[in-house]
Amino acid sequence: MPEIIEAHIRLLAEMYDSFMEKLGWIPRDIVRFVHHQVGRKIFKHHVKYAGISLDVMTDTVTTMGNLITANIPVNLYNLMKNKEVKNGDKVFIAGAGSGLSVSQSGLIWNAA
Repeated sequence: MPEIIEAHIRLLAEMYDSFMEKLGWIPRDIVRFVHHQVGRKIFKHHVKYAGISLDVMTDTVTTMGNLITANIPVNLYNLMKNKEVKNGDKVFIAGAGSGLSVSQSGLIWNAA
C-alpha cells in the first residue's frame, strides 16, 4: 500500500478514537456510517479502525461510482429518502481528500 494511503488511514483511525471520545459515543451507537467513497477497498479500512459492521455503512460507489465531493451529501439524502434513519439515530461522517485531508463529524438525526 502506498505510504500516503497508509498515513491517511492511520490519521483517520487516530481522529476517530479521539472524536468518538469527545462525542461520548461507542461504535455500537452508530446507526449509519457515511464516508467519502473512492472505491470499495476503503470500506474494509473504515470497518477495521471504527469497530463497526459493514452493514451500517452507506454505499453509492457500487452503483454510482465515485461521486467525488457529492459522496456524502448524496448518501445523506438517500438515508432520508429511503427512511434508513429516524429521529435520534447517530450518524458518523468521515470525509477524505487528496493528500492528507480528512474530516469527521457526528450528528444526531432530526428530520423535522
